[in-house]
Amino acid sequence: MNGNRMKLNALAAAFAGLLAACGGGPPVGEGSVPHQEGGPTPPPAPGSANPTGLDFRATALGAPAAPDGRNWRTAEYLGHWGLDAISAHEAYARGHFGQGVTIAIADDGFDPTHPDLAGRIRAPRHVVHRDANVFEPGYGGQPGEGHGTYVALVAAGASGNAGGPFGIDIEGGRVIPTKNAHGVAPQASVMPIQLSGGGHPAEAIRHAAANGAQVVNLSIGLHWGYYGEFAGRDGVWLTTPLPIFRPLIGSELGRRHTGTPRILDDFGEIAGILGGNDMTVVWSAGNDGWNAVNNHVHMCGKNFIGEDGCPLGQGPVSAVDFMENFSWLYDRDDPSRKLRFRDMWGECGSGSCADYNSGGSWYAGPQFEPGLLGKWLVVGALGRHGEIAGFSNGCGEARNWCVL
Repeated sequence: MNGNRMKLNALAAAFAGLLAACGGGPPVGEGSVPHQEGGPTPPPAPGSANPTGLDFRATALGAPAAPDGRNWRTAEYLGHWGLDAISAHEAYARGHFGQGVTIAIADDGFDPTHPDLAGRIRAPRHVVHRDANVFEPGYGGQPGEGHGTYVALVAAGASGNAGGPFGIDIEGGRVIPTKNAHGVAPQASVMPIQLSGGGHPAEAIRHAAANGAQVVNLSIGLHWGYYGEFAGRDGVWLTTPLPIFRPLIGSELGRRHTGTPRILDDFGEIAGILGGNDMTVVWSAGNDGWNAVNNHVHMCGKNFIGEDGCPLGQGPVSAVDFMENFSWLYDRDDPSRKLRFRDMWGECGSGSCADYNSGGSWYAGPQFEPGLLGKWLVVGALGRHGEIAGFSNGCGEARNWCVL
């Protein structure tokens, strides 16, 4: 992938594992919609407004099996509070552990010898080197930090495993110690897909589909520090890294400047792949803290681009203030070329646009390609008490295919 890589929350993998453990579920929308004679309402045309109120065909899953009466909330289980937060024990009591399901983890370097994953590795792939060696350095030539292994453990780490030692081997012989992880779907197989060095998400999805994965998890993403003008303030202002906002994807400007070339074409191709496979793609919402609870952007003021420090001041502004008044200087050699963020959303403005709360980028795929609906899931992170985690992006315009 082009641009800077960021580590995104592994809760996307957790939900991917839950889907695997429970055998799927109804498509994500504004709520459960009963079946209509004649099929569902056709999806909106590409480029139309955010499709709130979408109708989906109901999926008959049959009556769930009766619980087996065993206590699956063991000490090991309770040591990973996310399992209890999603009531994974209720799936276990009905015999669902992810057996027969393969979860593809598209990420950075991967340790296939971890004792909680060993023996359940299928079709590993390094998409840049075109081989099966996924134990490689991370992005930018730096040693990997085991992120792909962590995500796989959250999704499918074994339960009741007394073996060990538990650790993630990374490049250079260093070992990051872990305890027995107990993933959401502890009997699922894992398909590690290494994206380091410029691998593209579409390549990972192709490989996963060709090798029979039911879930593809991408806890990856791009972020961007924007230089621009702020109405009523002197100088230029730099943001902390933020998501690559969705409206940039659909423009030639976005194709040139956001590190997402071909993305609209990719959406169409991926919709075709997913349409012929029983497979769901799960994206992490991102860790930029772009949510309505935080509702602020940290800014650094400079007299000129590249000046050291923040001589014109620094501090937070509200997200709406930023969207309404910040203009991105996307061509540093020509300050007259700029784009106000508000204008990218058309009629949104004055704090009334929920889409301002979007993480954008790949997460917004169904906005551009309705064929992705029902196959595309964005997952943000919650804290222990059910509130959105401060670091997590919100759903925004992806709210019809998003969970927290």
